[in-house]
Amino acid sequence: MSIAAAVAMPRRVRLEPILEEPETQQHRPRGPVTLDARRKVRKRLRDLLGASAPESKIDAFMNAFDEYAARSHIQRHHSVHLASLELRLHKLEAKVQTDQSLRASLLSALRSLRSKITKFCAKVSTVILADFGMADIETRFD
Repeated sequence: MSIAAAVAMPRRVRLEPILEEPETQQHRPRGPVTLDARRKVRKRLRDLLGASAPESKIDAFMNAFDEYAARSHIQRHHSVHLASLELRLHKLEAKVQTDQSLRASLLSALRSLRSKITKFCAKVSTVILADFGMADIETRFD
């Protein structure tokens, strides 16, 4: 099933579970989509645990993932969900980067504006105080 077909499906359509109950589990070969999703999960685990992590630790995580899938009846086409989650993660990362760059540019603009206002207030206060003959009095506008 393609991602577009899965997205176009109406809500609450139940897909076949990845694994059936352990008593009735049938061994069938995993398709290329499932294997690709498993490779992605394994790669993410490798990235999270570091390159020096033993293979047995990653296998233990993958076994736990399979047990979780069996217990909670994760849908057979979980790669669609993984792709959706991955897309959301990329969008969130992009938004965070955009927000950080936007925040940085806004802060620099605010600092610039604050310095301009401070300089303007200093000039205005000097002119006003000079007009009243009190130019020697120090005042600050923070």
